[in-house]
Amino acid sequence: SLILYSIVIVASCNNVTQLRFGPYLLADGDIFVTIDPNISSRVHRPVVDRERVIVPEYPWEGTMHFYGSVVNVGPQEDRIYYACNVGAQVNRTRAPDGPSSVCVAVSTDKGETWTKPMLPIIAYQNWTETNMLFQSQGGWIDSVMRLPIGMPAPKGTPPDTQYLLVFDDGYTNPTFRGMQLATSPDGFHFQPLQPIPSLPSSFADTSVSLVYDPVIDQFVAFGREDGYPDQHPSQRCGTETPDYNMKSVRAVKRAASSEGLTNFNVSSHIPFAFDTLDPQCLDIYNTAASVVSSGARVWSAIPTERSYIAFPSAFQHYGFAVNDGILEIRFAFSREGEAFRYIGGDRGGYIARGIGAAHPPSFDLFNFSDGNILARWDAAITYMYAGVLENPNDGTMQMYHFGQQGSHARQDGTDRGLFGIGRATIYQHRWMSIGCDVPQPGGPNSTARVLTLLSHPILLPLCMSKSETLTLTLNADVSVGGFISFAFLDNLTQKHIPGFSHNDTLPFTGNRLSSPLLLKSGAIANLSEPSLSEGLRLQVQLLPPARMYAWEFHCLNVSKV
Repeated sequence: SLILYSIVIVASCNNVTQLRFGPYLLADGDIFVTIDPNISSRVHRPVVDRERVIVPEYPWEGTMHFYGSVVNVGPQEDRIYYACNVGAQVNRTRAPDGPSSVCVAVSTDKGETWTKPMLPIIAYQNWTETNMLFQSQGGWIDSVMRLPIGMPAPKGTPPDTQYLLVFDDGYTNPTFRGMQLATSPDGFHFQPLQPIPSLPSSFADTSVSLVYDPVIDQFVAFGREDGYPDQHPSQRCGTETPDYNMKSVRAVKRAASSEGLTNFNVSSHIPFAFDTLDPQCLDIYNTAASVVSSGARVWSAIPTERSYIAFPSAFQHYGFAVNDGILEIRFAFSREGEAFRYIGGDRGGYIARGIGAAHPPSFDLFNFSDGNILARWDAAITYMYAGVLENPNDGTMQMYHFGQQGSHARQDGTDRGLFGIGRATIYQHRWMSIGCDVPQPGGPNSTARVLTLLSHPILLPLCMSKSETLTLTLNADVSVGGFISFAFLDNLTQKHIPGFSHNDTLPFTGNRLSSPLLLKSGAIANLSEPSLSEGLRLQVQLLPPARMYAWEFHCLNVSKV
């Protein structure tokens, strides 16, 4: 069969939810109005490679500390853009350790191996060729993004632009601390964009993630703003001396481009910040926000769906050092990119730090061990790079993160220990799920009880041709003995649509990334039937153990099925 395009649920109008293109990640049941209390949401953690995939090799990689991005360039090439600084040390009173450059590593085998291309762009001492592509004047390199592949450039994008680099020069000039951009036709040669985007200097504070939102057809930037009130202002940051009390921390701010890349409007609200359930002196280090969608704008009147995922690093400041501490990645989700939330209240480390020392008792050098166990290379710091790489060959998605044995600033200017870039792998769109793992007793013989979810009123999309039929696929893991069953109800009568009740459709079983909705006859369920053209509701019945990760609607060319 030939999949022409895929569709998914989005924002509602007059209490009826229309459908859009792209994967719909299931989280907290926000599409469901009725949920059995035994059904829960869960965050799923990836498999993390024990060893680093990229290590420092050259003198301009004295540190690979701070930020980076992963970018798909095409079917046969992926890239990692990472900050690389000559200076290898940072003392606790001076944060920047010299002009920051962006370095690049390339993979042509879906992340199995990475090489550093030597290019005649930026020289270093006697090296006429390096893998450095761009250098700031004293600030930070934040992130790199690729414009949608195979689609017209978003409005206001400069001619020949395919890549955007975010950086700042706030260390040398505070007026440039707001986000700055550089453009490139090939992802190697970057030129600063003029004029500088209209953002306040407090917006950037480094760590800016820039994404393109295909639904609103705008670029969206997530910065880190100073001055967000600490939720525990009367408490101390630590027990060590000198006593240190942070009066404010950083929070995530959102800005969207009103036209082109130079006019950004900053939202008044805070999309994400730590709260009273977190300890005092917990600070946002970076957002690492990404958009999950079908990958391009769609010419149809119904635009592509998208979801936002973010991996904010929690920065726990030490009580004795203002700008030092440990960092650990968390996971947050947003449907529209306006407000991020934890899934199922999960605030645990998404990519946990490795075994080893975490809280030094003094300014003494780490011994980088835990008893007789040598501390792993990411024992004190983990933070995620922006972007996700998809491997269609095995149905996985790769995320890349920075790790370091030593704490954030190495408060006494001593060695950082081992550091580098690691990889974490998860199955396609399986960051989170909704479902139940424990069978619930019910009935006189204590047989397992079927759990039910009922959606808000919805409208199915229309395929563009009579030769197309609308179908649905589900990404789910159903253990032996469980099932997931889909049915459609008339929104007015609340009765099952004839031919689409639980008695008509075949339940989902097994562990599959894309399982089609079938009728019990074995045929693919045709959701283009006229009886489904009006307002209806989706009813899901679930017999644990079973979890749903995502679903999509597809238009198939029936002449080729």
